[in-house]
Amino acid sequence: MDLGLKGKVAIVTGSAQGIGKVVARTFAKEGANVVIADIQEEKGKQTAQECQALGVKAIFVKTDVTKYEDVDNLVKTAVKELGRVDALVHDAATFVIGPFRKLPIDSWNKVINICLFGAMNCGHAVAEPMVAQKKGHIVFVGSDAGRTGDASQAAYSAAKGGIMAFSKSLALDLGPSGITVNVVSPGLTLTPENTELMEKLIGKEGDEKRQKVVSIYPLRKLGTAEDVANVAVFMASDKAGHVTGQVLSVSGGYSMVG
Repeated sequence: MDLGLKGKVAIVTGSAQGIGKVVARTFAKEGANVVIADIQEEKGKQTAQECQALGVKAIFVKTDVTKYEDVDNLVKTAVKELGRVDALVHDAATFVIGPFRKLPIDSWNKVINICLFGAMNCGHAVAEPMVAQKKGHIVFVGSDAGRTGDASQAAYSAAKGGIMAFSKSLALDLGPSGITVNVVSPGLTLTPENTELMEKLIGKEGDEKRQKVVSIYPLRKLGTAEDVANVAVFMASDKAGHVTGQVLSVSGGYSMVG
């Protein structure tokens, strides 16, 4: 399906690696020009080069999403260099694992600052140019941990749940200006960067522990970055132009929430 993204401009935060990187590359494959936003300069520039190799314009803007001035500069740079902003996918995130009662306060503050306040900073900064052009698509990458909770990721679950509530409020606010706001909500997702962590947490492919985890998913498999990216880019296109205020799980059926 041609998503009609050729020549459009998309900002992707957290796109130096992981899901965000695949989202950026998926936009580029669809012909969209891409703004790579991340605190990791070397990896971010590499992502931009990979997108350029697909025949589109791509720039890297070093961005700490917890700092509003950084996010404001990101959006203004996108408009200055590429002319407009048609889509934003906010994927920048971090997490900390362990019983909440044993986690240092600084650790969960960091999670909430990057995941939730990062989303709010991005949503606020990108709203102005989108309202001015009477069109735009905002997609936040959530997590099914925000829908069901997670005993070992309380702060992360809280932040992702907050993103879901924020997105609905923003959808109501920006809808009259022709702007859609949605959340793509993954379950456990495999990326080249998290292979070692996944093996530590749930075992290697074929291990009994991993098989037990996978059995929770109706499709009996974990997701990939491509699974998430394909849906995120679709939601950031005009093909999903009549969908807003929604949370769509991309989790193999892990969370069947209406």
